[in-house]
Amino acid sequence: MRVKVSISGKSDKVLTVEAECDLETFQGLILSSYEDDLSLQSMRYGFPPQSILFQGNEAKTLEELGICNGERIIVSLSKADEAIATRTQPSINASKANTLPNKEVKKKPTGKSESVQIDSTRALQLHEVPDDNSCLFHAISYAVYKNISLSSELRGVVASEVRRDPFEYSDAILGRPNHEYSEWIMKHSSWGGGIEIAILSKHFQYAIYVLDVDARKFEKFNEDLYDKFIIIAYNGVHYDTVEIFDGTQHQTVFDIGEKDTEFLLQKTQEIAKKMKREGKSFNTARDSILCNTCGTTLIGEREVSKHAEKTGHVDFRQK
Repeated sequence: MRVKVSISGKSDKVLTVEAECDLETFQGLILSSYEDDLSLQSMRYGFPPQSILFQGNEAKTLEELGICNGERIIVSLSKADEAIATRTQPSINASKANTLPNKEVKKKPTGKSESVQIDSTRALQLHEVPDDNSCLFHAISYAVYKNISLSSELRGVVASEVRRDPFEYSDAILGRPNHEYSEWIMKHSSWGGGIEIAILSKHFQYAIYVLDVDARKFEKFNEDLYDKFIIIAYNGVHYDTVEIFDGTQHQTVFDIGEKDTEFLLQKTQEIAKKMKREGKSFNTARDSILCNTCGTTLIGEREVSKHAEKTGHVDFRQK
C-alpha cells in the first residue's frame, strides 16, 4: 500500500509498504527516504486522528494500527530536530507547493467500463468519471445525484465544514492552516482524500466504501453510523463510481442490512482483481509516468515530484 509521510519543515514523501510492516521497519523507511539524521518521536494518522509513539511500539504493524492505503501520516521529530528542520527549510510559494504533490496523474483510457455479471439481468460495473483532479468529487457526486456537475458544490461543502470546526480540523490534522486548507480545497487542481470522504459521508449520511484496486481491500468510512452506503473505486491515481446496471436503471446506493451485501462486495473485489490482472491498477512507487509537457519518463511519484519541482511541469499521465 501507499502512504504519504509529512514532517514539518520538510517535503512530503510517498512510501510503498506492506500492511504487515512493523513500526521499527517503517521508521527505518522514513529515515532512509529523507536521507537525514533525524530522531522520530511519534506519528499521527487517521480521522479522527490517532497518535502513537515510535518508542515502545516497534513490534506493532501498520495493519494493527488501522493504517490503510492512501493514509497521510504526520511524523513528529524530537524538539531539537524539529527546530533544525524548520530553520533550514527554504520558503516555498504556497500555491505551488500545494499543486505539485496533489496533481493528478491521468489514467490510461480503458475503453469499456469494467464489469462483472451479478445475474442474468444485472451487471456490477465502474462508472468512469473525468480525469481532471476532481475525480473523487465526481465519483461521489455521481453516486449521490447521478450527475457530476455538482462536484464543485461538494468542494464547497468540505471547505465550509473545515472552516466551521477549526478544532476538529486543526492545522496539525490538515497539514496547513485551517483557512488556507479551506481555500486550497476549492481549487480544481487539488485532490481530495480521506478528510473529504469523511466529511461528505456525514453530509450525505451515507457510509462510503473505498475499494483499493491494487490491494483489493475496502476502507469503510462511517459504516457504523448509517444504514446505506456507496462504493467508489481507487486504482492508485483515480476514483470511479461502482454501480449496478440492469439495462435501464443505474443503482449506486446500497443497503448495508441487505442479505446480499457481502456478495456485492465480493463481486466488487472481482472487478479489482480483473483490473489488476489487466494492468489497470497503478502503483505510484514503481510504475512509469510520462510528463506530457516534455516527454520525460519517470518512475514513481518521488521522481515525478522532483521533476515537477525542478521544471515546474505538472501535467503527467500513466505510461
